[in-house]
Amino acid sequence: MTSTTHPAATAFAARFLANPDDRLGRLVFADWLEERGGDANTAWAQYLRCMAQVEVDSDNSNANEAIRTGRHVRARLTLGRVPGTPLLSRLTLFLPARRVWVRIGETRTPQSALDICPEFLARIYEFMPVAAEGHHLFAVLAVGRDEEFDSLLPDVENFLSCRVTAFRGDSEDVNRAIDERYGWNRRVTWDGMIVQAG
Repeated sequence: MTSTTHPAATAFAARFLANPDDRLGRLVFADWLEERGGDANTAWAQYLRCMAQVEVDSDNSNANEAIRTGRHVRARLTLGRVPGTPLLSRLTLFLPARRVWVRIGETRTPQSALDICPEFLARIYEFMPVAAEGHHLFAVLAVGRDEEFDSLLPDVENFLSCRVTAFRGDSEDVNRAIDERYGWNRRVTWDGMIVQAG
């Protein structure tokens, strides 16, 4: 489940997925990570503590610190399918969104999510909406480097005028989902224009 193969880390991840509201469990995991040592573990422990504090008091300084320390977290959580919206909205309590990989697969995308994000934007950014909760869109974004991931999100949020939480995904999986969910089987781009290609 995570980039480490340590059985205790895998057990903590499984525990979180089964009960994402267990704040105390996340703080115990933070202590365990810190005891293990290493810069990436220490960063993850600090991230977990900051997010636990944000959850309690919505302190922007803790949110900013979580973003800063989250850049140094190296663990990776891979989900074989898109979870329900309640878990999607809690995943960033455990790991920064850029460190969570989601496979879209055969998951059904609610129309409300597709309505928020126009197809041309999904295709340009390889950005597949998977759920929506009010003005909060959840998506899977196919990008390789952290810098690209971080720089694309503000552009998408500004264009859509809503909060976006994007997780990482495989390019082939994301593009297949875009083709299937938006209903056009094949498109080509030319000189910045999107043209239906039969």
